[in-house]
Amino acid sequence: MIIEVRLNIDKEYISCPAKVGRNINKLREEFLNWLYDRTIDHQFWMYRNGQKFGVCLRASAFVYWLNRRRYRRNVAKMVEKKMPQDRVKKTIFF
Repeated sequence: MIIEVRLNIDKEYISCPAKVGRNINKLREEFLNWLYDRTIDHQFWMYRNGQKFGVCLRASAFVYWLNRRRYRRNVAKMVEKKMPQDRVKKTIFF
């Protein structure tokens, strides 16, 4: 399943099984809770003067979370939407 990830005006695409895609909005919420939890150290934090001040939010961060934290196996990957048969099934917004 191809999912379009909207980041303001940018669009990125991920591919995942339909079983994962059916719950993509719920997974998005779980991901955001994890991403912004200041007690969790992950590579997506941005620092200023040694203090966390924001996150670098890209579709690749969501793919990382799906594969490494949520499912603990590779269920998603980044894709370029090039072919006409690669229809977007769902869109999520960040």
